[in-house]
Amino acid sequence: MQINSILQMVAISVIIAGIVFVILGILQSRKSSQDSEMKSESKGIILLGPIPIVWGFGDRGKILMMVLFIVIVSIYFVLYLL
Repeated sequence: MQINSILQMVAISVIIAGIVFVILGILQSRKSSQDSEMKSESKGIILLGPIPIVWGFGDRGKILMMVLFIVIVSIYFVLYLL
């Protein structure tokens, strides 16, 4: 077997394992949510290039978004100038 075919088999098996884990996680969360009432909150940050998208932080989210934006844009400019 060539190295490329082995790497392709490993890549496909990792993708399949990831899909299986996601499905199992969804099933597990549905099962636990049916058993008890639970309040869940989500908070997160997604960085699309130098633009942060912040959710779940309330008023602090606006401040956090501006600080992240300034820091990331300044890092981009510094790396661009080097």
